[in-house]
Amino acid sequence: GRWSDYGLDPEAEGFHISELEACAVAIALDLWGKYLSQRRVVMRCDNEATVHMINSGRCKDPGMMCSMRSIFFTMAKHSFMLGSKHISTETNTLADSASRWFDEPKYRDVFFKFARDEFGFERDEMTEVTPTLDIAAMLCKIKKARAAAARHQLAREKRAAAREKRRKAA
Repeated sequence: GRWSDYGLDPEAEGFHISELEACAVAIALDLWGKYLSQRRVVMRCDNEATVHMINSGRCKDPGMMCSMRSIFFTMAKHSFMLGSKHISTETNTLADSASRWFDEPKYRDVFFKFARDEFGFERDEMTEVTPTLDIAAMLCKIKKARAAAARHQLAREKRAAAREKRRKAA
C-alpha cells in the first residue's frame, strides 16, 4: 500500500529514504518471516545504507536503528539468517515498480511483466497481502528516535561549550 494509507506523508515528515527502505525490509520480513525458518536469505536492495545495516548488524542512524531492531527480532523469532546484497536501482525492477504502484498504471504493468518473466506468475495467480507490522507505530518510533538523538546531540554541544568556557576562564 501507500504510506498515505497509514495517514503518513514521509516526504513532508522528513523521513530519509534510508529510513523508509529499512522500514520496508522490516515490513516484508514481518510478513514473510514465518516462511523463512531455518533458511539463509539474501535480500537485494538498492539502498547502500540499508545493505550495510543488515550485513554489519550496526547502524548509527537512530531512525534506521528502529527498523534494524524489528528486522533482527523477526530473524530471531522465525530462526533465519539474513544477508543483503547491493544492486543498482535499474536492476531493482520488481520492488521499485511495486513501490510506485499507485503513481502511474505503467508501474503495475512493469511489476506484472517482471513477475511473469522472472517467476512465471500471471496476474490472476497473485493476491494482495496486507502488512501485519504496525507501520504507523514503526514510523512514529523512527521520529521519536531521531528527536531523542537530536536532544542528545544538543546536550553534548552544550556540555562541550560549558567545558570550553570553564577552560578559558581558568
